[in-house]
Amino acid sequence: MKVTSGEHRIVVGDRERFRPWDQTIVVGVKEHKQVVAEPRSRVGKLILASQPRGAEVYVDGERKGVTPVVLKLLRGQHTITLRKEGYSEVSEKIEIDEQEVKRLSLELPRYRPALVRVKVSEPADIYVDGREVGSGSELTLQVPSREKVVITARKRGYLTAREAVCMHPREERTVYLFLRERPFLLGILSVAFLYNHPPLAGFEGGAGVCFITRCTWMNTTLTNTR
Repeated sequence: MKVTSGEHRIVVGDRERFRPWDQTIVVGVKEHKQVVAEPRSRVGKLILASQPRGAEVYVDGERKGVTPVVLKLLRGQHTITLRKEGYSEVSEKIEIDEQEVKRLSLELPRYRPALVRVKVSEPADIYVDGREVGSGSELTLQVPSREKVVITARKRGYLTAREAVCMHPREERTVYLFLRERPFLLGILSVAFLYNHPPLAGFEGGAGVCFITRCTWMNTTLTNTR
């Protein structure tokens, strides 16, 4: 660069990534002077490996490649996160200083979903969040971890039984569902009510009233003509 003769202050450096190089020089008339500026880096180096290899690397939530990888990080604290399909996510906080070289190796455990063993007092249809997944009196299910799921057992003639669970990764648990028969008395009362109030359940025609009603508790069809 061209400068006038005299004293000059030269500052070189990226304030974020480098510590500025600051020096005062004196230049004479028609003098050619060479100055070598050596700003000190504020960046440290992280040599990152994982077991298994090929895990996606995130630094403070931003993707930075896959392992193994060498990362240049600004001094300070950072959160390193590794993700790989079929394995559980791993995170670790590190502190790195300027011009420091740090090595880090992380192991990712294999992902295992939560297991629920469902035991029902009577053979029944089993549902998870409203979706039928099987039937019987005992069933082993894989359910997502850290999410609430509702397990339901249904059988004709029995009251529905259900239970909500929220599982940790790799947790195993047994859920017991007890089915109770629908009260028989309610079915009798319903039939008696309809029998004594035929206009609610049938139609009038000719000399009498005919109505047909189905008693789901008794699993029978009743027909009456008056």
